[in-house]
Amino acid sequence: MSNKFEVRIIGDGLSPEIFNASDLAEIAKSVEGTIVPVIKRNNPDLEESEIIIGLVGISGGSIFLTFSQTRASGYCQSDQKSLQEVYTAIRTKDITKLPHKSGESFQNILNKQPKAIVKI
Repeated sequence: MSNKFEVRIIGDGLSPEIFNASDLAEIAKSVEGTIVPVIKRNNPDLEESEIIIGLVGISGGSIFLTFSQTRASGYCQSDQKSLQEVYTAIRTKDITKLPHKSGESFQNILNKQPKAIVKI
């Protein structure tokens, strides 16, 4: 099972070249802030510091970010379930089932590009 996932932000004229590195870093941090609380909720015995959401690639043609999710004890299937929960919340535009911290972080992405469509 792959521990990689992709986040694509689509909108007119969006590409990594038009963003400062700090803006891309803020988007990456918001992605991490959206996903980590869901993994933590599904794994209450896990420390947040053990969860690593690492940026492993950036592609053009919109903002296409590839991440790798790992933890000190290794990747497990419940982490995939957590990613699926985030994916479903974003796809259905219903983030009410995510932890509050996740919703705030996701909103940061939307605030950066209010006309953008976010896909995981």
